[in-house]
Amino acid sequence: MKWKLVLVVGFAALFQSCAAIGGEPSREESSRIQIGDYEFFTDEELPLFPPDLVIDGYSASARGYYIVQFDGPVTASAKAQVEERGAELVHYVPDNAYVARMDADARHAIEAVPRVRWVGIFQPAMRLNVALSRRLRGEEIPRPIGSRIADRIEVPAPGPTVLALIVTVFSGEELDGIQRAIGRLGVEVLDVIEGKRRVRLRVDCPVERVVDVVRINGVLRVEELLRTKTMNDQGTAIIGVQPVWNDYGLRGAGQVVAIADTGIDSGVDDASMHDDVEGRFDAIFSWPVENYSGITNVGADDGAADLVGGHGTHVTGSVLGDGAVSGGVFAGSAPEARVVFQAIEQFVEPWNAYFLAGNPIDTGDLLQQAYDAGARIHTNS
Repeated sequence: MKWKLVLVVGFAALFQSCAAIGGEPSREESSRIQIGDYEFFTDEELPLFPPDLVIDGYSASARGYYIVQFDGPVTASAKAQVEERGAELVHYVPDNAYVARMDADARHAIEAVPRVRWVGIFQPAMRLNVALSRRLRGEEIPRPIGSRIADRIEVPAPGPTVLALIVTVFSGEELDGIQRAIGRLGVEVLDVIEGKRRVRLRVDCPVERVVDVVRINGVLRVEELLRTKTMNDQGTAIIGVQPVWNDYGLRGAGQVVAIADTGIDSGVDDASMHDDVEGRFDAIFSWPVENYSGITNVGADDGAADLVGGHGTHVTGSVLGDGAVSGGVFAGSAPEARVVFQAIEQFVEPWNAYFLAGNPIDTGDLLQQAYDAGARIHTNS
């Protein structure tokens, strides 16, 4: 049995310079620090941070925060050598570095560790996220590509001179002390959000007090609380589809795309189907529960409807929705293509939850079905 398919997949590629096997690490691998709005190299002069976001050091007895950079990938033994000299490694920083909580004596001892390349103060400037840092400098905040992307961000500011902020506190800090320090600045703490690894405070902060909050010892990061909206009209601009439409007139006509995902809206190609894709299905399949380990309802099939998360419906609209409901604003990449849909999410016992349990053990069976139904493109995001 033969089948041919073009697989449409999304890749997130990360390219870094690599040392030859057995060779020395490159300069970038060894000395680069990337934190907040800054990228710099510790073997050259550090960036010129804003004067009000720099501290000279901590008192002799105080435990402050420093960046400890190692000379290569951080091993367990290298971390142990630092920790046994009095440092707590509390937050990883690329490349090959940690923010460490320690006193001045520990700092001097750690600087002598052979695997340690550099030790420097974790400056307040490094604690601001990119958008807030640039806002305070009066610079335009960079937006993703897209004709209407500025509408994607809403800033819920209580007033023109007050910012809604999230203040992240290092794990192990005395939270009451941090809150008292914030309160003394006239900044209101609205909520305490306790996560598994660290605590976040939601605050209303006058613009003129942001720098003071950032300078509090024990603060890891300060960022503006931005409320985002889903705007699926941006995908086609970001991946460069619009020039293909406009310059070549290619909008997917004559193509059949197979989509394997959770489910598709109502599961039936009739008036109950979403208007953006109704009438464009060559086939809709539902794959029953596969015989995976521990499953007790093998063979069960609750149909092709997208019953829980809506992921399959979202993907289908992104691929080939024609934007009928929105007047074309939310059209997918190939709005004239047709679709073969393969629903693989099923209700699974004994866990009584939904999983992609219809995904066949032999993926070739899934692809063959799509091919036999006329698809020559397959997406399984």
